This record gives sequence, structure tokens and C-alpha cells, in this order.
Amino acid sequence: MQRRSAFAQVRLLLAAPLVMATVCGAGAEGARARGAEVAAAHLRADLPHWDVAVAGSVDGNGAAASFNAPYGIAVGSAGDVYVADMRNSTIRRITPAGAVSTVAGTAESTGSTDDTGAAARFNWPHAVALDGAGNVLVADTSNSTIRRISPAGVVSTLAGTAEAFGSADGAGAEASFNTPKGVAIDRAGNVYVADSGNNTIRKISPTGVVSTLAGVAGIFGSTDGFGAVAQFHGPTGIAVDRAGNVYVVDSDDSIVRKITPAGMVSTLAGTPGAIGSSDGAGMTARFNEPTGIATDSAGNVFIADSGNDTIRKITPAGAVSTLAGTAGVNGSADGTGPAARFDGPSAVATDSAGDLYVTDTNNNTIRKISPAGVVSTIAGAAGPADEAKRSVPLLEHQQIVLLLHPEALQETVTQQHDRRVRGHDRRRNVEDFHLADADGVQLGPVGERHAIGGGDLVPRSGAVIEPDRLRLGGTHHHVRRAGINHESHRYAVDLAGAEEVATTTGI
Repeated sequence: MQRRSAFAQVRLLLAAPLVMATVCGAGAEGARARGAEVAAAHLRADLPHWDVAVAGSVDGNGAAASFNAPYGIAVGSAGDVYVADMRNSTIRRITPAGAVSTVAGTAESTGSTDDTGAAARFNWPHAVALDGAGNVLVADTSNSTIRRISPAGVVSTLAGTAEAFGSADGAGAEASFNTPKGVAIDRAGNVYVADSGNNTIRKISPTGVVSTLAGVAGIFGSTDGFGAVAQFHGPTGIAVDRAGNVYVVDSDDSIVRKITPAGMVSTLAGTPGAIGSSDGAGMTARFNEPTGIATDSAGNVFIADSGNDTIRKITPAGAVSTLAGTAGVNGSADGTGPAARFDGPSAVATDSAGDLYVTDTNNNTIRKISPAGVVSTIAGAAGPADEAKRSVPLLEHQQIVLLLHPEALQETVTQQHDRRVRGHDRRRNVEDFHLADADGVQLGPVGERHAIGGGDLVPRSGAVIEPDRLRLGGTHHHVRRAGINHESHRYAVDLAGAEEVATTTGI
């Protein structure tokens, strides 16, 4: 067994051909191994190894700190950076000196409790924003609420009721949201919410009254227009400029929208449904499922173009350029402009000095881009550069069963369409797969909510799965792989590496 400090390289060499890969959290039941019966022993080659990137929740300075899929980011007036550490369900703070601490929540303890500091609970928060008084606003996504953290660390619920999904307007707990993923605040104290599951943009007044600014709940599209005439499709990131214009990344349509103070919605850049990485003006530019957005004092708009692994810039004139990273090339390298590498950047934020901060989600790091375009890593440590992708050998019937568990799987990439199955993103349908029962009977198309709930996810005929990485939450989980004789090799994965801890039969 080979060991690496940040990445644990797990190699399984079984005497019998392997017919199933099962990825489980520590609490998963061995009964899922029955899925081995779905596929007969017809592998064409030995199973290759999987690289396992282990995330964490350690406080500390710079590279000594660790995150677990950091998503949202905001910068305070004093230079403190706040991060929605999504899979840890915590809110973190990075001082200008690089010291990382946990402001609220306890790592991997989800819930909706209002309280102070570590006693409070969140459920996969996706976004943070700061108001002029130093309060931190949080889009508590899986609770479908908007939370507020006071400068003293007291957490309260500003709007919505935990897990009461809906689209109702009203004051405080009377209002309801559906997996909000973006939050921003203007100078007057109005809070704007990208209500992703409802495909709407919501507004919370300084007195706590929630209204729908644009879009209609349950209707998705890309229509421009005023208020309820406009349509959105998976709005994720949201930002407000000094003039009161609201900017939205409409992730599922891969476009950037603008809402004027009068409520007029227009498409600022990109063409609905046209995925790509082209720079250019307005609708000639292309994005790939962007997720984050920020503005600066000069009127520039910055985009975390997650699917392209790049950071984009839109000038006030509407010209789109690539500020850092190279489309289609992921990694963790620091450098200038196209020499830098990102892996699934999710959010961006600007400070008064013109620096840009990025949550590099799949690298579990926080990056900084200087006004000169120099990219550095200010907190967290990424694993070594990605190796060449390795295909799981196909069965003779061109199917392999992959059992998913929500606590373990973060992403799997398919070669044909480069679609990602993300444990924290329930919107996307994955056309390469279908859902199968324990006897291999096809149950129909599979979407994100099926993948999150676990079950057998089977590639359609001819699809090739390339599991170049499996990212595990927390500091200790298990990777199980079961052979045709129902032999299960269990590996404990922690920050120190991986080792075989048990081999059992009869599961």
C-alpha cells in the first residue's frame, strides 16, 4: 500500500475479478453489497486504483488549515475573509494574517439550531455575505433558510423555517425558500437571495419582509423582462453593485443576468444553454455552469466559471475575458493568469484593494488573485497535481455498477459528456446513467436527488466512467469494494493515508 500525506492512493488487487465498486460513509450498511449480483464477472482488466482526497476542518495558519468543499466567500471591510465551508456545515474566518478559525457551527454536525459559535448548527451552507454592521448573512441551503451571525457570534434565523421548503413571501418564519444558494446585501440593508430550487430571486427588506423580486416559482427558463415575466434556471451566485444593480449567475443556462433597481431583468453575457469557454462581448461569450459572482468598485463583474475551472471577468462595457486558469485544465498550481489552475471554483469575492478571493472547492483551498493576475493559495492545502485519468474497465455488457452513498461521493466524471454527479448539487440530470434495482432492472432516468439518496447508478450502454478522484468528507471514512464472492475489502481513509483494516466474507 502506497501512502501520501494529502492523497491516499488505494490499490486493490483481488484474486477474483471485481464487478462492483461501492463507496460508503462510515455508517453505510453492508447490505448494499448485494448489488454485486447485478453484473457478472466479465471485467476486461484488473481494477485500477482510485485517488482519494481527504478533506478536513482544522483551524490554523495558511496551509495548516483544512476545509471540506468550501463554497461561498465574502470579504469584510477589515480584510477578514468569511467562508461557507459547505460539507463541514460551518462558517470559517481567515484573518489578513492568514489565521483560519471557525466562527459558527461544528464540523460535520448538521442541524438548524440558533445559538452562539460552535453550538449553532447549519446544513450545507452555500453562501455568505456581510452587511455594514459586521453581521454575516448565510444561505443555509439544505435548511432552506437565511441565517445571520452577529459580530459576537450569535446565530439567528433571519427568514424561513428549517426544512420547510416552499416559495411563500412574508415576514421572517412566514416566508419559505427552496435550497437557496446565493446571498448578497446592498448598502441600504436589503438582502438578495438566489432561490435556486424555486428559480427565483428573492428580496428581504431591512425589517425582515421577504418578497419575490424576479421570476416565478416552479417555472424555469431564460426570458428577460420585468419581475414575474422574467425566468431563471438554477440561479446560484448573486451580487449587488454600488448602483443597486443585482447580478445573477444562472447556472443551469450558463449565462449571467442583470436586474436593474427598477426590476428589469436582462442577459448580460452568454447564450442560454450554449456551454463553452469563449471570451467575447455579451452573448458571444460562453460559460460552463458558472456558480459564483462578485463586483468591484469599478463596475467589473467577476465569475467563478466552475465547469471550465476558470475565473472570468466582465467589464462595464460587457467584454468577457478569462482572468485566471485555462478552460478544461484543472489542478491546483499557483501562477499568473492562464498558468494558474483551479478545480471547480465555486465563488468569488473582492476587497477594497482590488484583490479577488476564490473558493477552490474541489481543491479544498482558498485562493487569492492580485490586481496583476497573480494567483496564490492563502489557506488550505491541495493534494498533488492530478494524474492521468484512468477508466474503470468495462464489463462485456458495457456496464459497471457504482453504488453511491451521500456521505462519501462528491463527484464522478463521465468521459462522453464530462457531466459531474455532485453530492451537493441536486439540480442536474445526468443523461449517461439510469437507476437500477438490485436485480439490474432498469428503473428509469436518474437525477441528482436519486444519486444523493444512494442506490445503484448504472452507466448507459457504451458510457465510460473515469473515477479519477473520489473526495471523502471528514477525516475518517471507509472505502468498500466487494468482489464476486461477496468478499468485502474495507479501507480506512484518514489524513495519514489508507490501510486495509478488515476483510470479511458473506456480506
